[in-house]
Amino acid sequence: MSGLCIDCHRTRIDAGEHAVDIPANTATTTLPLQAGRMTCITCHDPHAQGVALRLTDPRLCEACHRR
Repeated sequence: MSGLCIDCHRTRIDAGEHAVDIPANTATTTLPLQAGRMTCITCHDPHAQGVALRLTDPRLCEACHRR
C-alpha cells in the first residue's frame, strides 16, 4: 500500500488486493502513475466517496491489462 493509504488502512488487507509500487505494464495508460509505478491512487481517487474507483470494471483493468 502507498504511504498515504496505509495511515488509515494499516490492518486492512483485501483478498483481491492488487499489488502496488510495481512498474505499470503499459506506457499508454491514462491512469496516474507515480514515477512510472502503480500506487493506490492509480486505481482509486482518494477524494471521491465510497470505493472511489477511477473507472468502472472492466475499463479500469483494461486501462493497463490487454486482453
